[in-house]
Amino acid sequence: MSFVAASVLSVAAVALTTFIPTTLTPKSDADLNLQVDASSSQAELARAVETLKAQLAEAQSAAQLADSRVKTLADQRKDAAPSADGDAQQAAAELDAAKLTERVAQLENDLKILGAQNAQNRSLYEQTAEQLAQATTERQKLTAEKGKLQKSIGELAQAKDAAEKTIAADRERLKLKVSELEKKLATRPAPRAELTGKLVTVPTTDGASAAGTVGGGAATDGEEEPAGKVETADNGFSVEKLLAQLGVRPASVGGPYVAVGANKGAQLPDEQVAKLMKTLPLTAPLDKYNFESPFGVRHDPFNGRMAMHTGVDLSGPYKTPVMSTAAGTVVFAGYSTGYGKLVEIDHGNGIHTKYGHLNRILVNVGQKIGKHSQIGLLGSSGRSTGPHVHYEVVVNGTPQDPEKFLEVGKAGVLKASN
Repeated sequence: MSFVAASVLSVAAVALTTFIPTTLTPKSDADLNLQVDASSSQAELARAVETLKAQLAEAQSAAQLADSRVKTLADQRKDAAPSADGDAQQAAAELDAAKLTERVAQLENDLKILGAQNAQNRSLYEQTAEQLAQATTERQKLTAEKGKLQKSIGELAQAKDAAEKTIAADRERLKLKVSELEKKLATRPAPRAELTGKLVTVPTTDGASAAGTVGGGAATDGEEEPAGKVETADNGFSVEKLLAQLGVRPASVGGPYVAVGANKGAQLPDEQVAKLMKTLPLTAPLDKYNFESPFGVRHDPFNGRMAMHTGVDLSGPYKTPVMSTAAGTVVFAGYSTGYGKLVEIDHGNGIHTKYGHLNRILVNVGQKIGKHSQIGLLGSSGRSTGPHVHYEVVVNGTPQDPEKFLEVGKAGVLKASN
């Protein structure tokens, strides 16, 4: 009997030390699986407790039988004569009863121990179950978040596809717009050649040459307005009228043929006319250039709206020397909104010229300069999209078409009026 009880206690102890962890802090699925195994130790421990209870009942029954036998032998000795054999039997019975009583006490103690361990194991099992429930809840939340993220990814993919379709459609519309502009450009009159005899490069896009430079001096979108009145249509101005007012007229030509050397009385324009001609801006500010944008109404290169262009745009290599187109006095040399770095020259008789978007200014206000003197370097300062000079001719405060002056300068045959 005692051997069986000891075996059961050993099995229970091994089960407890093997399956019951001292602390339960699950952090992963593997930890949770170990803690779930505690349910099996719980069942084994319960079975061990039941086995001990059965053994305790048997031991208690055997102890009662032993006590009853001891009493029976004691009663028999009272009635019978004392003998050594009777004494031995009674002593043996008492010894067995004592052992059984001790065994009962031991089994009761073991049962208490197993009961306490069973209670502890049950508490740990309940904690494990609670932690497992929390982990399951967290997993469900993560699964829900994963679903939301996957849905968001799907929506973003759809938005991306829609954006790509929109961009493709916009690209096609822009291609059609470019095609229309190229057709318009094909029907546009070719720009006039530079008056020095060099050919001017024909623009390849609306308002831009092969070099791709366009700019403007007229202010838009809150830019500072240019000095003087801006005319949006032909105001009847002509350089010939201006020259006539100044006492200069085109020379008359014709007459009979006279051999060279036969007419020694040919006369040149007088000194006064020659001096006046030096003060008129009849040349270009660059020795070589591409004609980019003419004088007059055009599409603004920045906002696309119609605007008045108060000069002409002439492009060339970056930092090309910019020259004065006639003798005069510098009345402005600095930064001006819309023009960038600007030089303005007063040539007298109400005639001014302006040179905008310079990279560097090489003259000072009040400085006297001659015709074709370097005043700066070509750049792209201010409201400009590339290296060029914005060149203006202003007469009595009103911007005029610089090409009209260049045409007269090309003719080059002028004399004083009588």
